[in-house]
Amino acid sequence: MIIGAIEVKARGEKNTNNTPIFRQMEIKEGMPHCINLLIHKGFWEIHKISVEENLIENSYKDMKKSLRYMMDENGWKRKVLYIAEKMFSKKFKIKASIYPKYINVTLDYLNKEHRRWNHPCNLNEVYYSDFDEIYEEAVKECSKMICSVIDYLNCKISAKEMTKIFPDKSYETGKLLKDYSKMQYYKCIFEKNVEN
Repeated sequence: MIIGAIEVKARGEKNTNNTPIFRQMEIKEGMPHCINLLIHKGFWEIHKISVEENLIENSYKDMKKSLRYMMDENGWKRKVLYIAEKMFSKKFKIKASIYPKYINVTLDYLNKEHRRWNHPCNLNEVYYSDFDEIYEEAVKECSKMICSVIDYLNCKISAKEMTKIFPDKSYETGKLLKDYSKMQYYKCIFEKNVEN
């Protein structure tokens, strides 16, 4: 959420503190049946995993709720967590997920200066890319995936080919799940550099 807020501000649009994203998300009639069916059928035919037909709609509702709880419009949630941390002498991981009211604008959160950074699972993986470059790469990868889904639905590629196009990657690390990697080399920039 912080990266999204920084990007919105950088493009000269309104302050995201005044327009929480969860208020912008609404599916009044529910998720279209064809989307639920596509997900249900796709999971079964490609991975032999049976999922409930309303999985996407329930996930969407959960995402909206989590965005609502993570938004800290008045700044009091972070303050309460900060006080609790002091009282219990323990750091709460959730504090880093709460969207802060004030962001330290002097920090290069998006790595626009192309400074060196390492993958949090492997110090030997060195990168200099900024947020926009990583985002553009992700868009290209997703575009290929979407095109392959269309090809699959039109019977142009097989289910076996689809499993190669959709590798079983960890959302957290970006690494293949079969090559389990733990994130161990990182410090949360958002935790230390926002006001409580």
